[in-house]
Amino acid sequence: MKRVKIEEFLSSNRVRDDVEGYLRQGGVVIYPTDTLYGMGVDIRVAGAVENLMRLKGRESGRPVPLFIDSAVGIEDICAPLSPLGKKLSEVFWPGKLTIVTRARRHVALIVGSEDGTVGVRLPDSAVSLSLAGMCGGVTTGTSANKSRGAVPLTTGQVMGDFEGDEVLFIDGKDLPPSAGSTVVRVDGNVLRILREGDVKANEILKIAEEFDNG
Repeated sequence: MKRVKIEEFLSSNRVRDDVEGYLRQGGVVIYPTDTLYGMGVDIRVAGAVENLMRLKGRESGRPVPLFIDSAVGIEDICAPLSPLGKKLSEVFWPGKLTIVTRARRHVALIVGSEDGTVGVRLPDSAVSLSLAGMCGGVTTGTSANKSRGAVPLTTGQVMGDFEGDEVLFIDGKDLPPSAGSTVVRVDGNVLRILREGDVKANEILKIAEEFDNG
């Protein structure tokens, strides 16, 4: 494991260049997000997602959520959001809401989505946005833990899981408690809450109800 302090990443062009070069070689970066520690790769690089899954000890075929660095860039990885999906993104992005929607075919193949969908989020995190920008506007946002491990919120947890592995760790110190992002699926104007996280379900349902009544 190579370890970089968050202050170095945010302030040093040399450090950021090193991280970008590592990503372009298919490397896996562990980094602090606005919820927990995530694992990022450049999905354009052959074998990068496979490297990530191997490190997590996760079987292939499991979907991998994605972070984007701009709401405009979402159409590069999935079909345009429905009016309801767009409304939710306007209210909750950047932030802790993941929207599951129909992926573009090449993206669905890369991130292992058997049903052709992908979870997308615009995070409220300078490090996450910077990494996504290094990867053409999108990077992976899966949690930085071994399969079925605890929610990764501390440096100690990350080091315990990955200290002996070939990863680059951007150390943002211990993160505040988080239930993770809330995950919703939007098909047209049909909304399903798949997992409640830091954004409460009643907040989302209120926006959806107001949208329907509008």
